[in-house]
Amino acid sequence: MIRGLSDDEMDLLQELRSQFYVSRPFVRQQTDYYEGTAPFKNLGISIPVSLEDVGTVVGWPETVVDIMSERLSWRGWQSTDDLMGLDEVASNSLVGFEFSQMILESLIYGQGFMEVSEGDDDEPDVVVQAVSARTATGIWDTRKRRLGAGYSTFESRDGVVEVLYTPTATIRIIGNELVERDDHDFGRPTLVRQANRLRPSRQDGRSEITRAIRYYTDNAVRSILGM
Repeated sequence: MIRGLSDDEMDLLQELRSQFYVSRPFVRQQTDYYEGTAPFKNLGISIPVSLEDVGTVVGWPETVVDIMSERLSWRGWQSTDDLMGLDEVASNSLVGFEFSQMILESLIYGQGFMEVSEGDDDEPDVVVQAVSARTATGIWDTRKRRLGAGYSTFESRDGVVEVLYTPTATIRIIGNELVERDDHDFGRPTLVRQANRLRPSRQDGRSEITRAIRYYTDNAVRSILGM
């Protein structure tokens, strides 16, 4: 039990922690294929064992993702109403750049994230920042079409940091101790998700590094080594 968390928040944290770690093998696999570090799969038919460690790379997964990513860019918005400072927030946080990173993550892993937070003393009042799918997850609310809750984790000089996003608070935890709680009345988490190819039967989105792409890549590596 973490002091400062309600029973419901503790249950939510445990659920999101479990969901996060269950997804790690898939995330590592997609990372390896995109970065060209996927382990060689020797079928033991035509490739000598002595060649298994030869650094052969086929960059098809990266090409598939990057070609699509280059076609998706932030172009702003049009409105006849008062933007209420959104244009200033977008300019200060380089939202176009952060959006591109979120889209790239969604193409690799099926979903990408963006966080809205309060700026520090030397930062703008509102900071918008992309969050990697390698460090975040969330529970999708199908009726509201947005995250019902979110979770991210990363390492800092103070230890492993966990952030719990609920509709009423953003909570920072280090070493199972609550160190910061930002209560708000937004009615939604300050973590936003962008899913790729979302459909009713695939609420976590779909990566463009599909099973077929991974199969073609593995076969190409074996063919190159065979030559």
